[in-house]
Amino acid sequence: MARRGTKKDYRGSWKVSRVSDVYDDVELPFPDAKVASILCVGGPCSYRVKEGANNVTDAWIRENIVPRITVTYDHDLAVILGKAILWLCYSDLSTRVPANILY
Repeated sequence: MARRGTKKDYRGSWKVSRVSDVYDDVELPFPDAKVASILCVGGPCSYRVKEGANNVTDAWIRENIVPRITVTYDHDLAVILGKAILWLCYSDLSTRVPANILY
């Protein structure tokens, strides 16, 4: 039996499909979720706008906090990243935020 493909295909070469067909897939949701859960000790974080902050809406975050991210990526992703950036700007860790983002 002739071997085909790259060196990574030698592993499991007895199978009908190539090993690289699995590993070369750009969307591996389960392994990605598993790695993320290991990296996020205590679970993933989420940011919520405090009650009473009626002016801070998803649209406001997209327009004022992450306008460039909103242009390039999905609106939901922009809101997630915008909330994280907004929290960081007002936290004790605000010194980690580049000055051009703060002002």
